[in-house]
Amino acid sequence: MKKKIIGIVGVLLLISAGVLLVRHRKAELAQVPLPAEVVPAVETAPVVKGIFPETKRFLGTLSAKEAADLAPRVTGSLVEVRVREGAKVKKGDLLARLDDRLERDKVAEVRAELAAAQTALVTQEAIYRRDADLFAAKAISREAMDRSHSVRDAARARVTALSHELHTAKTNLSYTRITAPCNGVITARLADPGDLAVPGKPVLAMETPDLGYFVSVKVPQDLFPKLRVGGKAFLLPGLDGGPKLSARISRIHPAVRAGTLAVVELDVIPSPFGLPTGATLDVDLVIRQHQGWRVPTRALLENTDAVYLYRIKDDETIHIEKITLLSRGPEWAVVSGAIPEKARVVTAQESALLRLHEGETVRIVHSQE
Repeated sequence: MKKKIIGIVGVLLLISAGVLLVRHRKAELAQVPLPAEVVPAVETAPVVKGIFPETKRFLGTLSAKEAADLAPRVTGSLVEVRVREGAKVKKGDLLARLDDRLERDKVAEVRAELAAAQTALVTQEAIYRRDADLFAAKAISREAMDRSHSVRDAARARVTALSHELHTAKTNLSYTRITAPCNGVITARLADPGDLAVPGKPVLAMETPDLGYFVSVKVPQDLFPKLRVGGKAFLLPGLDGGPKLSARISRIHPAVRAGTLAVVELDVIPSPFGLPTGATLDVDLVIRQHQGWRVPTRALLENTDAVYLYRIKDDETIHIEKITLLSRGPEWAVVSGAIPEKARVVTAQESALLRLHEGETVRIVHSQE
């Protein structure tokens, strides 16, 4: 009985000690200051009111207005190519040369035959004049006179034929020399000395930068009615960045059949961003104009039935504004709604916007201008 009482007393003491310990811990925790409330950090951008273009972005290809592939008109082995890519040339400059030994031999052969034929013609002319005098004195027959006339005419015809043959041989000799057809720049060297050059196979390619370039853009046929010659467009730089260039639509070629693309061409002088012929670049074509507010695309939160902006109020709290989306591009959108002047909106990924709520206090860490 005494042991039982001692056990009960021990249990009660343990319980009392536990209660005292819990009370002590609670008192300590009550004295610990609560952690400060975390205020979300956000980036903002201003909204701008005005009339802004709605654009569609396409991939364009740069081409020279005047370009040429230089190929020989005869077959032969290349013995010399004088230029490389980037070389500036003038009209008539010798750019490449083929092995011309056969052509030179042909010219020499025909020239020798022509010289012999001309000598023979001189002789036949003298014989014909003498025979004419003899025929007038009735010293030779009509038949002999006719034969002399025929031989003289045959000698003349041979000289004429050989003159044409010599001209042809010289022309073929000139075909072994590839010269610049105009002032310009070499854009490609497609063959080297020792290669076999054949008609129609280019040895060099060149273009004329002074005449300018054009950017061709393929667009869907349903967009064709919204475009016009003289319409605005913008050429965008590549990864290096920099300002975009303004351009105008110069020509529009409709699709020739259903299911194909129309072609829009924009003339540019000089080459945009220093790009080479054949390079591709992004082109924004202006479809129409909208009056409203321009905001960064990253400021939009789009649901299936509505579009929202997260506007920063004067007390740096969030106000979620429902707006109407007029147009949207890769970087900017145009919207309409009850947006005050000089308003600023939050720009962030959609997941970050979803974590913000109406009336929440935020901390601005970066503000675009």
